[in-house]
Order: sequence, then structure tokens, then C-alpha cells
Amino acid sequence: MRARTPPPPVPRQLPAVTGSLYGRGRLLNGVRAALRGGGITVPVVVLTGPGGAGKTAAALHAGHALADEFPGGQLHADLRGSQETPADPYDTAARLLRGLGADGKDIPADPEERTAELRSRLAGRRVLLLLDDVRDEAQLRPLLPGTADCAVLATSRRRLTALAGARTFTVSTLAPQDAVLLLTRLVGAGRTTAEPAATAEVARLCGHLPLALCIAGARLAARPDWTIGGFRDRLARHRRRLDQLAVGDLDVRAGIALGYRSLAPDLRTALRRLGLLDTRSVPAWVLGVLAGRPDGTADRLTDQLVERHLLEAVGTDRAGQPRFRLHVLVHDFAAERALAEDSPAEREAAVLRVLRAWAALASGAAQRLGHGGALDPVEGAGEPPDDAARAARGRPADWFSAEQANLISAVSLAARLRRPALAADLALQVGGHLLLRFYEKEREEVVRTAIGCWDEGAAGDRRLCRLYFALCWTLYQQDRYEELLRTAERALAAARDLGDPEIVADATWQVAKATALKGRLPEAAEHYGRSVRECERLDLSDRARVYSLTGLANTLADLGDAAGAVDHYRRALERHRAADRTRVVMLLRCAEAVADRGDGPEALGLLAEAGRITAGIGDEVGAAHVERVRALVAVLGHDWSRARSALLSALEVLRAHNEVSGTAQALRSLGDAEIGAGRTEEACGALREALSLYRGMRAPVEVARTEARLSAALVLAGEPPSADGHAAAFRSALDRYGLPPASLRLPPHVRRLLPAAD
Repeated sequence: MRARTPPPPVPRQLPAVTGSLYGRGRLLNGVRAALRGGGITVPVVVLTGPGGAGKTAAALHAGHALADEFPGGQLHADLRGSQETPADPYDTAARLLRGLGADGKDIPADPEERTAELRSRLAGRRVLLLLDDVRDEAQLRPLLPGTADCAVLATSRRRLTALAGARTFTVSTLAPQDAVLLLTRLVGAGRTTAEPAATAEVARLCGHLPLALCIAGARLAARPDWTIGGFRDRLARHRRRLDQLAVGDLDVRAGIALGYRSLAPDLRTALRRLGLLDTRSVPAWVLGVLAGRPDGTADRLTDQLVERHLLEAVGTDRAGQPRFRLHVLVHDFAAERALAEDSPAEREAAVLRVLRAWAALASGAAQRLGHGGALDPVEGAGEPPDDAARAARGRPADWFSAEQANLISAVSLAARLRRPALAADLALQVGGHLLLRFYEKEREEVVRTAIGCWDEGAAGDRRLCRLYFALCWTLYQQDRYEELLRTAERALAAARDLGDPEIVADATWQVAKATALKGRLPEAAEHYGRSVRECERLDLSDRARVYSLTGLANTLADLGDAAGAVDHYRRALERHRAADRTRVVMLLRCAEAVADRGDGPEALGLLAEAGRITAGIGDEVGAAHVERVRALVAVLGHDWSRARSALLSALEVLRAHNEVSGTAQALRSLGDAEIGAGRTEEACGALREALSLYRGMRAPVEVARTEARLSAALVLAGEPPSADGHAAAFRSALDRYGLPPASLRLPPHVRRLLPAAD
């Protein structure tokens, strides 16, 4: 009787799983379904993702869950693809053969014969191969079974896109709530429940990366005397964050370094220098410029870094640019390597190349949109790549929206590098976009940052003066009139140091405007008048004349001289025909003065042009002001319903953009309309709200105008005592500032209720 051949061993080589997975339910369901196969080809599943994302843990969970479906066993091999010396696939084949019961002497020496023997022994058996940390397709292909009985589950930091027929699943960072759950399991619910905000912040500072979370959890668990808030503060020190994310044999820095060391030199250069920028996301050209290779190699750099999960693709922005970002911990690592591997001169040169390119792109986009206005320069600062220039010029509004955060950050970077001219150019170029979008806080921040990097007592520069002018404008937009006057006076001093008559004229205009807003209208008119005469005497540019003429016209209108105001507005409009925001403001103010004169049709003609311009440049706030002034014309024609409708529409936009002055103007006009309609309760409500806003702004003339209207509304409502109190207030203001009653700019139907005001 012949001896019976023992059955081949059933390998169970998968390492043990430890703990639970969070937020991976859908991923594991997809992996298990793909591994079950059912076709004529070998099911191959690749889990790809950055180091520390938990690819191996997910693969082990999936493999153990499918143990019953692979009765032939489970083979496991670490291919060490992310290490300097990856495993040889033919040596791995020998290991797998031994796991299937092959004797050492039966393993062929020839590599091709060895892999053929592996396929033969796997044929007809239902075996799962888990191949961890695969370097590339060439390392994996020799180990694939030849029949569909088996299945392969591989993990890799690369996407292995050339592996035909493979199902790829990306293992990314955890959702915030799952990251908190993982920390809770590691640290204990008592501690995380006691400090929920700090726990969420620790998870965020770990970038929601499972490896980092496990390390943070292990460190906190080992130190029950630590508060989670204290550990959060340690992590918040960016330059030392990676030092905190190491425990035992777990080290986030070491994990990222494995991928970094595997890169070609130009890829390492681009990656580490990207860590020098404080950005959310960048278009591809930035990496090429940082690496000193802007000659069409940017796409190759980004493609290869994305393939290795060291760079994340985050979609295409509205200007048509694909955008990329570094994970927060990769960013920290990259910055470390830049400090270690690049000289200070190399680092500064790389950053300056990008900043100058951004300045040039912003200049081109601003010119297309008319952002520059009369005060901002439109000078290029560098030569950006052609594709970036096409995006900025082709879709400038979308480009500014996409690059807003980067441009704001660029101003700070230029200031830190002590490059005041570059910081000024960047601040002034992005300032127009921030102005149109009503990002006043951000606009003030970039302008003050740029001003702050000019050395005190430095030689005069047009840029510094224009930064002061930009700061004046943003303070005006925020109704901060006390600061406005002080800033305007500093601007005038800087302009006189410079000695340029054009700049001095601009600064004089700023001082006059601030003086007018403080209620000193006659004094402001004198400032503006001198400026107009100086412009004519020195034969200054149209720009200087336009601003002086407009300022004088504004003041005359506020003094009640509508005819004189309209004459100066027309002279200014003749000299400034560009379809930009400057012309819109002039048209609106002229239309208001024309309405004061009682000429509704002419005012509507001016507003029609203003409406076309605001639509063309995407100025939503400007369009709301067009509606507001249309309402003034409707009030002039006693069309109370149309006025109310236009004002309510304008108010919705102005409030949404937190434009306090515009909101107060619209509310006061709404009061005029409601007085005309006999709706005294509504009129009083709107006027009281406007009065509160103007008092908060410390705008005495506007307060007086509103007091007068509120007094009229209360007369109409039959409340003489209250009306008398407001009447006394506005008359006192007229006396204090030496203003004529006409400066109240009252519509006729309101003025008739206050005969003593005439």
C-alpha cells in the first residue's frame, strides 16, 4: 500500500489586528466585495495613501474578516517599498513558496521558474495574498497568482496606476469626528469629555492622521497628569510639532522621511521649499518656480508628488487652475528639510521668485478688472509662467478669489523678508479685490503689514504714500473717522517728504475728506478748493484733478450747493471715463446732487451707466448703492412703493456685507419714503436705526440730517414733544459746525414739516 501524501499546509500568516478602526466602514465593505471576485481574472485590490494613514491596519482588518472565504490560507509579505532597500520580489516569492509548504531544495533558483512555481502551487487553491508596502508595479507583478481562485490585497504609498485591472482604494485621513473617537478610545472618555474643544484641536493639529493620533493618544495615556489642553499647546508650536509626535517605535517624522528620501532631487527640492510658504493650496506653477524649474516641469513635479501621496490634489479652482496642498504634518516636515538642506540665500531666492510672480499676476488681473483705481500701482514685479498669466488675465475675478489667501500671506512673507516695495505692491494689488468684495478687515491687515515693514525715517516712496491712502480708504469704509483723520495727516506728511506734487494733491484730498467727515464742511471745502487750484496751476494729471474736483463737489453737495456740486462732478466725469469703481462712485454722488436739484430723469441716466459698470466688474455692493440712489429719485417723484422696494433690496446686500455707512444711508432714505407714504411708525423705526448707526460712526453731519428727519416723522405722528427734542439736536449741530440748513439735504415733503429749519 502506497504512503498517503499529506495535504499542503494552510498558511495563516496575517499579523494580528489591534484595536478598532474608525471611519473605515465603507472602505472595508468595498475592499471585501472587490476581493471576493467572481470573474476570470485575479482580484487585485490596492490600498494607497500617505504614510501613517492606516493602510496596513485596514488591509489586516479586511484580510481577517475574509478568513473563512479563503480556506486555502492567507500569505503575508512586507515588501519594504518605502524603505531605501525594498524587498526583491523573487526573494519574496521564495518566502511565499515556503509558506505554501515547499521545501527549500524544491524552490527553483531561476527567478522566472520561481514565480512560475508560485503560480502553480497557488492554482486551484483559494488563497489571499496580503502584500504590504509595495514600491511599484514592477515589484508586485511577479507575485500575482495566475488563476482567479486567489486574490491579492496590496498596500502602497504610490497609486500603482499602471497595474491594469486592479481596484484602487485611497486610505486618507480620518473625518474630524472619527479622529476624536480614536483619541477617546486611546485616552479615555473621562478626559476627552472634560476637554472636548482641546480634544478636537489636538485631532486637528495631528492633521486627523491615524498614526499621529495614535502617538498623541499613547503619550496622553502614559501621562495622566497632563491635560489635553496642555498637550494641544505643545502641538500648536508648529516648528516643534513633529517632536511631539513620536513615541516608542512610532514616529511621524520618520514615516514622512521614508517617502521623502525616495524622491528624485528636483522633487525633494520642490517639496521642501513648498514648506516655506504659509498657503492653503497652490497651483502647479508654484512648485516649478520654487524648485527653480519654471520651464514646463511643474506638472511633472506635481504628478509625481501626488502619486506618492506627499502632495494632495484638491481640485480645480474657478480660474481653471488645478490646485495642490501639503498635509499639515508634511508641511512641517518640508519646512524642517528646507531649513536643514537649503542655505538662507537659496530659501530667500526661492520665496522671492514666487512672491514676485504673484505680484505680477495680481497686477495683470487688477488691470483687467479696473481694481487699481487712482491710487494703486499697476507695476509688474516678475515674470510668471505663461499658463499662470493666462489664468489671471483670462478670468481675473475668479483668479483673485482663488489666490486671495495666498496673496494675503504673500504680503506677510515679503514683510518678514524686509522687502517693503514688494510687500507694498502685493498689498496694493490685492487691495482692490478685497475692496470690491468688502473684505475690509483683511484689506486693513495687508495694508498695515506692508506699512509696518518700512523703516521709520526711510526715504520717501510713492508706494508708502499709496499704502497710507489705501488705509485711509479702508478706515473710511469702516466709518472710523477719528483714525481716518490721523492717518490722512500722516499720509500728507509722507507726501510732502516725497515732494511729488501729484502725491501731495492726493494726500491733501485725503485730509479734506477726513475733515468733512468730522463735520467741518466749510474747512474741507477750503482744502479741496486749494487742491483744485494747485492741480490747475501745476498742470497735474487728470487723475489728481478728478479726485480734487470730486472732493470739492462732494463737499458742496453736503453744504447744500447742488448746482455747484453738479458742475464740478461733470468736470470730473469728463476727465475720468474709465468704466471702473471710481467712475461708479462719481456717478452715484452726481446723481444724488442732481436729485437734490429735482431733476429725476438726468439722475436716472447717470444711474443707468453706473449700473452697467457695476454689472461688468461684479461689484455687488456698488449695485446695491445704485438701487439706493434710484430710491432717492423715486422719493422725488412721490413713488413711495417703488422707493421702499428698491431700498429693501439694497439693504439686504449692504447688511450682508456689513457696510454700516451704506446701511445707514438706505435706512434714512427708507424713512423719507415712509414719511411720504404716511407710515409714521415704520418711518420712525428706520430713522431710529439709522440714527444709532450714525452715532456709532461719530458722523455729526449725518446725525444732524437724521435727527431732522426723525423730528419730521414725529410731527407727522402727532408727537410734538419728542419732535422738538430732535429738532433742537439738529439745530444745535448746525450752529456748532457753522452749517446752513440746506446742508440737511431734506426732500421737499420732509422739509415742509420743519419750517423752522429753512
